[in-house]
Amino acid sequence: MQQHRSRSVFVLLASVATWVLASAGVAAQDARPVEASSKRGPRVLDPAECGIGEAVPRLAWRDLDGRPGRLGEAGALGGQVVVLTDTACPLAQKYAPTVARLAKRCRQDDLDFVLLNTVEGEEPAEMRRWLAEHEIEATYVHDPSGELARALGARTTTDVFLLDRRGRRVYRGAIDDRFGLGYALDAPRERYLDEAIEALFDGDAAPVPATWAPGCVLDLEPTTAAGELSWNGRAGAIIERRCAACHHEGGVAPFELTTREAVERRKGMVRFVVEERLMPPWGATEEGGPWRNDHSLSPAERDDLLAWLADGLPAGEGDAARELRAPRAESEWLIGEPDVVIEIPEDRHIPAEGVLDYVEVVVPTNFDEDRWVRAVEIRPTAPQAVHHVLVHVLDGRPHDESDRRLPGFLAAYVPGNSEHVLPPGFAKKLKAGSRLFFQLHYTPNGAATSDRTRLGLVFADGPPEHEVRCVGIANKRFEIPPGAAMHDVSSEFEVPREVALLSLMPHMHLRGRAFLFESERPGEPLETLLEVPDYDFNWQFAYRFEEPVVLPRGSRITVTGWFDNSEDNPANPDPAQAVHWGDQTFDEMMIGYVEYYLR
Repeated sequence: MQQHRSRSVFVLLASVATWVLASAGVAAQDARPVEASSKRGPRVLDPAECGIGEAVPRLAWRDLDGRPGRLGEAGALGGQVVVLTDTACPLAQKYAPTVARLAKRCRQDDLDFVLLNTVEGEEPAEMRRWLAEHEIEATYVHDPSGELARALGARTTTDVFLLDRRGRRVYRGAIDDRFGLGYALDAPRERYLDEAIEALFDGDAAPVPATWAPGCVLDLEPTTAAGELSWNGRAGAIIERRCAACHHEGGVAPFELTTREAVERRKGMVRFVVEERLMPPWGATEEGGPWRNDHSLSPAERDDLLAWLADGLPAGEGDAARELRAPRAESEWLIGEPDVVIEIPEDRHIPAEGVLDYVEVVVPTNFDEDRWVRAVEIRPTAPQAVHHVLVHVLDGRPHDESDRRLPGFLAAYVPGNSEHVLPPGFAKKLKAGSRLFFQLHYTPNGAATSDRTRLGLVFADGPPEHEVRCVGIANKRFEIPPGAAMHDVSSEFEVPREVALLSLMPHMHLRGRAFLFESERPGEPLETLLEVPDYDFNWQFAYRFEEPVVLPRGSRITVTGWFDNSEDNPANPDPAQAVHWGDQTFDEMMIGYVEYYLR
């Protein structure tokens, strides 16, 4: 069946101050080609290349308590399960409750169960704390040299190996498909390890003998001699500029990268995310912009960082233990001391695992006069479990039929992007008596916690030269067919008078695949404002123009989102269902937010 692009036309209905959505017809157009998203979940590997059927070397170890053991030796037991782990890798943390259940099952099934940690410099006390926190009873082996992991053929911190009584690999890869790079399912659809264990006891081959296990990539290769790039020179400066804002003690990232030793412990994962262009997260192509908040690696920075890693992370001249500057203490606000702090009214419990619906909370401001907001910052108290937060302004009185979210948003949060300070002469209006609508999305990370998110506001002294407004260009009338891998949905509006665009922000849910903003001035061809060819639900950025983009009256802005509702999308909740507009992540949205001011 031919796919169609659904459109809604935005027109001016009441005043030039507000752009309001009005419905229009559906027009068929060709979808703009967008490259397929990279696979972020487990994928089947060649068993022969993964050593399936081959015996592992019988290397000796001593666990945390000094007890001896050997790789591939299960004694009278039915086999051995070796699980790679890490006390900081976020995917390893998400799997912690699953690992606890797996350890219990292995005891019941007479399987030797071993946890293997390859992180150099990991303290025994930290590993014991992790075991106690997650109530895991297991043999825990520290392998900082990587000798055991290399013998197994481990590649990531979530790799699992099932060995038979003779020490032969019968399965290696992911436990299941519940978690991946940038997605989480409420329950796994594929249970690779469970099926392999059942096949082992039945005397059969595993249905799927080898997969890639999404996790933090291990660097188990020997390094070469130092080169020209150094920690005390350009390589350290790149990490300080592009990584340390999140990867510092107390930061939102799961581990710090502020010392050379810390980078060396994580060099495999650092190399992987830089090579795959997963970090620093960004998403926009070079077409469009330039962007004031662009924190992506330039081609030269990327090449230099990879070369430094390949050369063995040389320290260079000076203090080899130099620590990068931490951007701030945890108690400080990036926007300075707020004039007002508004917090959600109670702590929100976040369980150790599961997929949670959005939390929606309305908080009154109790302002007795209009306020002009020039800076905002959202600060969760449990940042590692907060996926994103959007704060909208409600219009109308409580429980009034006119009560609704105003177009756009007042403030937004994703990890590493929590604040926004407007330039001098710019501010957003917050009317007296306004109420704020908090939409919070929590993602359990393996340990139960609680959150009480706060919003800090800094006010201007009075009305600004330019009032900043925000509109969401949305299409709520769509249906994404079951199994559709590249379904496009569009919406457009006509600019009522000359405007200057300040920022653009795409918003879709788990099936979101790519997003495009385009503008069309009267009598001129389409122009790309922003293209995100590999949309990632985990990083909901507002892309801020270096200089405002001016559009004359009568211009059109078109937004298009592409959705992957196929079974090849590992984050897809249910590829057999048609999908419509809805607030929860198992539904979908297609919104292009635009911040602007009238000229």
